[in-house]
Amino acid sequence: MARGIACRYHPQPDMGKIGTITFEWVGPVSVRSKSRGVLQEDETSEFLDAVEAQVKDAPYFLWEVDVTELTGMTASTRRIVAERLQRLPDRAIAVLGAKFAQRTLAKLVFTAVAMLDRSGRINEREFFNDTESAQAWLNARAVRFLAAKQK
Repeated sequence: MARGIACRYHPQPDMGKIGTITFEWVGPVSVRSKSRGVLQEDETSEFLDAVEAQVKDAPYFLWEVDVTELTGMTASTRRIVAERLQRLPDRAIAVLGAKFAQRTLAKLVFTAVAMLDRSGRINEREFFNDTESAQAWLNARAVRFLAAKQK
């Protein structure tokens, strides 16, 4: 388990920092993160370890990722994200504040996820300019995920 993260469904602390990634659990299966600078492999792996420990047995996972200050990520980091997302349950990812360069990076990751993911899990994503819109979309996805699980 990654440092600073306690048991699933009761994350302690609610906020954390791993390298250039700051994050906050806003619900038992919902995390908000922000990356600054160039995203590195080791911090990405550690962050995704923490996320996986929290949500691996959950019915779905919601992630609001703020990339307004992200300046890049290595090909290895993109591969790690694509591979590790496959381990997570159905997910909705709201990308916040992405300019052209950040959207391009995010789309590269999402393309890799789509190409590599053979799990059959739902992997929805959308781009937003503000956190309120992102949260509204994520909340709507949560309702859909729960409704689909009850069928």
